[in-house]
Amino acid sequence: MAGTTRQPRCCWHRVQVEAADASRQTPLTLAAPQGHTEVLQCLLAHGTEISRPDWEGWAALRSAACTQHTEAVATLLWMGAEVDRADAEGRTALRAAAWGSHKDVVWMLLWHGACVDQADAEGRTPLIAAAYIGHCPIMELLLPHGTNPNPADADRHAALSVAALCVPGSWGYSKVVRLLLEHGAYVEQRVRDGWPQTTAGAAYEGHTEIVELLLEASTQVDEVNVAGHTALLVAATVGHRAVVSALLF
Repeated sequence: MAGTTRQPRCCWHRVQVEAADASRQTPLTLAAPQGHTEVLQCLLAHGTEISRPDWEGWAALRSAACTQHTEAVATLLWMGAEVDRADAEGRTALRAAAWGSHKDVVWMLLWHGACVDQADAEGRTPLIAAAYIGHCPIMELLLPHGTNPNPADADRHAALSVAALCVPGSWGYSKVVRLLLEHGAYVEQRVRDGWPQTTAGAAYEGHTEIVELLLEASTQVDEVNVAGHTALLVAATVGHRAVVSALLF
């Protein structure tokens, strides 16, 4: 309309920076797993709570670590995120990065003082998580930082038994077994029901190279499980000739 003076639009909109959706996701927790670093910086500059979790207990750092957004992880750590904050299942950013084989993220979290032996609700440490994946580079970062190779999870699986029993030998897990033995992993450790102990379990699975490594590190060749079976009896029962040969010679 003629003669009407147009008022300028105010550039400061008072929105709620902590506004959350039905899953308690905030703008920060939504931006973090996408790696939107500049958005994170903007939100943090306007006072958003850096470690506020969603309904699953995932804070922004845990989400960024899980999705391998290294720059986002660096931003959150630099701005003061709690490095050892765990989600509802006890999983920290380090545990998530180890499970995801995200080497750069693991290194960054360790540099910022992440606890190497903090276990989740199932008793799994970052090292046990890395053992499940069979990722030697992650384990080569964790072990020199003082992680203990011998704690067991709720099923009494330590990192060594995970590498020896839980995965196909063809995946190259013998490298993981060798690395753990070099850092003092116990050879014989029973799972929750007493079966199998590590050597007998590897024999049952037919992991010949792993059996040979375990034999070199242990004198308990004839230890029996709860059923009274030795590694040789197990290997003979399931027909693994190569394992039988390794145990005899």
